[in-house]
Amino acid sequence: VLVPVIARSRLAAVATIGEKTEPGPYTGLDIEMSSNLSRAAALALDQAGLVRHAQSAYDQAVRAYLATVAARQPAVAWRAETVAGVCVALARETGATQNAAANLWLVAVATVLDDEAEAGSTRPSRLRAFDSLRDTSNLEREIFDIASSFVDLVGRLEVGEGARQIVAHLQGDRRVLQGLEDLLNRGELVPASILATRADSAAA
Repeated sequence: VLVPVIARSRLAAVATIGEKTEPGPYTGLDIEMSSNLSRAAALALDQAGLVRHAQSAYDQAVRAYLATVAARQPAVAWRAETVAGVCVALARETGATQNAAANLWLVAVATVLDDEAEAGSTRPSRLRAFDSLRDTSNLEREIFDIASSFVDLVGRLEVGEGARQIVAHLQGDRRVLQGLEDLLNRGELVPASILATRADSAAA
């Protein structure tokens, strides 16, 4: 039996129902149950499409916001991108999926820009990014806090400080701090390189 899955008056899919486990033809109740399942599937597909559309719109808004800030305040844009980059590295190190890490990049960029705007005298149109961060998991908030603190710390580090010494300056979730230490030990995060990108941003 083929059951159409209709979402927003359009055919979204066709569900195939195999043979019954019990002998005999399909009854009216069987068809009714199949129709109910079809409607539930259609609703799920529709909601998934709305979520994807919202995520795409948020992505575009954050990137446009970042580009505008970069043109006027390159140091602020540098910090936003750098904190977000460290967030992605830490998220992957602690087992996040690629999609979750990408979403955290967006939220981290928007949150840094939001915080910087709130700290300054200007009041641009708000993305309310911090609300998004507040709604994330505790681990993602820990990742953001540690990434932000690490980026702020980079400019104050003594030459030659090792990974363990650097991490000792920070507080937060042990798993995230261990992930940061591992990234530093493997050379995937290099404080000197981070400082170099800040200098390049200031010169641009």
